[in-house]
Amino acid sequence: MNVLLRVLVGVLCFAPLAQADAPLIFCKGSACGDQGRTAYAYPIDSVSYPMVEFVVGTNDLDPRNYDNVLIPHGWNFKIEDDGKRHDHGRFAPHGTISTGPCRCLTAGRVRWWTDDPQNAIESFVFGYDHPWLPEDVAWTLTTRREGPPPREYVFTEFWDSPVGMGTGPAHGPSRAASGQEQIKKAKCKTRRGEVKKVTVKVKYVTPMANYGCKLDTGEQLFKQAKPNGKIKFIFSGDNAPPCGPNGATVYDQYKPFDCNC
Repeated sequence: MNVLLRVLVGVLCFAPLAQADAPLIFCKGSACGDQGRTAYAYPIDSVSYPMVEFVVGTNDLDPRNYDNVLIPHGWNFKIEDDGKRHDHGRFAPHGTISTGPCRCLTAGRVRWWTDDPQNAIESFVFGYDHPWLPEDVAWTLTTRREGPPPREYVFTEFWDSPVGMGTGPAHGPSRAASGQEQIKKAKCKTRRGEVKKVTVKVKYVTPMANYGCKLDTGEQLFKQAKPNGKIKFIFSGDNAPPCGPNGATVYDQYKPFDCNC
């Protein structure tokens, strides 16, 4: 069984966990092609190590987009801007191997946790409903074994294992998978032979989200989309390149332009 024990906190324990004791994190959401009523569902069995925290990657930091959250009694739930590894915009079906991870991180993470060891649990189906399409994302699971002395272990995904099958990456909402990176053609306007401005217009992006636009000639601008999902980049003055077949890549700023993926 491939599972990576990444961190040991509390009392240091140098002996590796037995493979039979490794927790299993599955991905069974309907957004990923499985049967079920929850878009993103994560059944977890931590065996003999009761869990106190579960974290999985996401690219949406707006808590209003998360509905019907599945949460254990006495636990907390929060969307945080602490990115996880992912395969930007790429979706590997359950049971196959992901092509990730990329060099860049997700916009944030979805986190369930309890600060009370009495609320630690050995199994649960975490989850939520969300409208965006999925991509391959990382996760971490913190388990606790009572002492004396108590020990905590933090497990994370193993990217060479099949997606969603226990030890490999899981799935989370992806901006890129929803079409948030586009290749456009810039329009050039001249006056008396002088370039006045180069314009790139885009429709159907995420309203009010921040975007970047990079021309093939290297110039780059950043702007927030309008409430109607439209955005226009105007390269003028020192930012105006020579006229020609200028291509432009418009991308969500949650993804750095060069992710090596």
